[in-house]
Amino acid sequence: ALGKRRDLDRFAEAVAGYQVLPSGWVPAAARAVAGAELVSAVLLVPPPVRLWGAVLAVVLFSAFLTGMGVVLRRGTRVACGCFGAQEEGGTGSLTRTALLLVLAVVAGFGAGTPFEPGQLLVAALLVVVVFGVAALVSRRDGTPSGPVLGSRFEIGTDVSAFAGSGDRVLFAFVSPLCGACRAMLPEFRATADRVPVVLVSSADEVAVREHLAEHGVDLPAVTGP
Repeated sequence: ALGKRRDLDRFAEAVAGYQVLPSGWVPAAARAVAGAELVSAVLLVPPPVRLWGAVLAVVLFSAFLTGMGVVLRRGTRVACGCFGAQEEGGTGSLTRTALLLVLAVVAGFGAGTPFEPGQLLVAALLVVVVFGVAALVSRRDGTPSGPVLGSRFEIGTDVSAFAGSGDRVLFAFVSPLCGACRAMLPEFRATADRVPVVLVSSADEVAVREHLAEHGVDLPAVTGP
């Protein structure tokens, strides 16, 4: 929470990369998440209000888990926004968030337990286990997850980096100002069930994101001149 609050602009960029909120909501959402995380951490300490801290943590981790799942399903790679770092989201961060959600639920059920110093040691050990398991999952995950949103391709790029188990990728050039492109979006979405589809646009990233969201398209997209 502190890392996010120190650099809210960078955290807001990570939130925007998930493409699950309208762009106008992103700054407020980033501030709200960073503040809620800090409040949750404080409330988890005193036993009388620990339950509220746990409930808030469950809500936050559930939201994070949903956002990460949406991104992984799209096949895009974005900055996780976790702990204020520029870690790339993936199965490792998804696993870590799921395990932290479980710990938050457990904390809620044990909210009435009187505080004892030994609880700090148990909590520290559980956190180490969570991060260790997540790191292990991240290392073992060799599945290509698609191009990073906003990345630029050089001539000769090896498409196997994001083609999954196949050997074909369909690059579709789109623009919010292109009527023919707009008409083809449903076809691109249907084709993605058979062949990986990557949308490419030279238009502004925010405009492209809003354009695709307006038409219910959540395919991987790269932007840039």
